[in-house]
Amino acid sequence: MSTLNQPSTMRCIIYGTKETGPQSKTIATPPMNSRNRILVQVHMAGLNPVDAKDVMGDKLPHDWTRARGWLRSYVSNKIPGFDFAGTVVEAQHGFAPGDKVFGTMPPMEGTLAEYISVPLDQICYMPKNYAFRQAPALPLAGLTAFQCLQPHITSSSSVLIIGGSGGTGHVALQVARNLGAEHITTVCSTKNKNFCQECGATHIVDYAQGKVLEDLQQSPGCPFNIILDCVTSADPRDQKMNYPELIQTKEHGLVADNHVYRRLGGRSPDWIRAGLERTVGLHCWKDKHEKLFWIRFPKSAPELKQLQEWAEADKLMPRVESAYDFTPEGVQGAFDAILGRHVQGKVIIQVKDDGEATQESSK
Repeated sequence: MSTLNQPSTMRCIIYGTKETGPQSKTIATPPMNSRNRILVQVHMAGLNPVDAKDVMGDKLPHDWTRARGWLRSYVSNKIPGFDFAGTVVEAQHGFAPGDKVFGTMPPMEGTLAEYISVPLDQICYMPKNYAFRQAPALPLAGLTAFQCLQPHITSSSSVLIIGGSGGTGHVALQVARNLGAEHITTVCSTKNKNFCQECGATHIVDYAQGKVLEDLQQSPGCPFNIILDCVTSADPRDQKMNYPELIQTKEHGLVADNHVYRRLGGRSPDWIRAGLERTVGLHCWKDKHEKLFWIRFPKSAPELKQLQEWAEADKLMPRVESAYDFTPEGVQGAFDAILGRHVQGKVIIQVKDDGEATQESSK
């Protein structure tokens, strides 16, 4: 059985405490010969808002300082990250040493490490036309968009993506296009209009103009069948527009009778409802059209395969805005950029130095 060279220990980045921020740590390298996993050397890892928010995201109210502090202490020794791109270390499960792969890790296991043991149902060959720098920008955003949109889109669908320039939004625009939606409208800022058009938007609503309702009503895609809301969350800054109520108020005429509205964020009760629906199949949403979307990682390899095929056909290209060093300072800079809420596309961490230089290292 052939393998790539594998050290007994490896370096990783952990969350650290609120006072210290991210910390570098040396731990044992994951074992090989796992029955349902495969060892991968990480070249690049992707970061997302959920990582920058210590995995807790909107699951606890922002004013629950004690509970959020307890959860932060729990994750302080955990490795951030869900997305990765790297090379297979050991020949097993149909993979060969050196195979380029990408995918996701389960929650709390992390990708900011030199080596990771990846579940077989969460990994796929990397698109042949992708560099390691681009590949980790796709899995989490791509799976979110695909799982959310694919069950509902037909050739006559009119889709609305709120927040089309963000990490998930710009990928969702491309996924909607690849799934064959007839109209794709997005809400974004003035500076991101051209970017969203490149990603597949057929109509742009510029929220900076202050006429979101009127402009949505004038969209060729109105009324909308499918709405993916990448903006609304429990953060007070994201509630000013109150998109769910604005869009679904019947008198506004923005939605079809059988529409679906999926949010990527919400208040604590929304996460409880989503958790009940996922674990016991209990549907407890007041509005039959609207609910919070929760990504599914297990058994996602076939969906990653579909993303890979679109990518290799030049139909799916996530944008990397910045790459940061694999250091505590670099990871903190990446978190700060994400929390600054003006990232166009995705943020990644360069774990292995293989010539793909970082754009940013000390923001």
